[in-house]
Amino acid sequence: MSAARRLCRGQAGVASIEGAIVLLAYTFLIFGIMELLYVLFAYSTVVRGAENAARYAMVHNACSVTADNADVAVIPVTIVSSGCTKAPASCQGGTAYPTGVFQVTVAYTFPSFFTRLLAAELPIQATVCVPLVS
Repeated sequence: MSAARRLCRGQAGVASIEGAIVLLAYTFLIFGIMELLYVLFAYSTVVRGAENAARYAMVHNACSVTADNADVAVIPVTIVSSGCTKAPASCQGGTAYPTGVFQVTVAYTFPSFFTRLLAAELPIQATVCVPLVS
């Protein structure tokens, strides 16, 4: 028997194995893209919650807010910190406001599918600083 025949003899079923490997890779790629889009959605929701809480504090002249004031019904956010600086202050090195500023930090722990496989969680956090209305 020639060497070429011996090499070709063991090729049965190789295409289905290669197809299964490629299908598995594409499946992980599709689920990875979906997971990334879900993370971006959660981040934008956390930022919106921080903006809503800051807007509430600015309009109602409050120096503290609760998660209810964040008004985010899609995901459960947590108010990490909130507080006022009544003296002239600035937001992260920006313009100084004479009436003071209000800063709120909102957090959410993202329950990612891939991080569950690794026994880890993905924390998402946003901070918003607004001037106080006198």
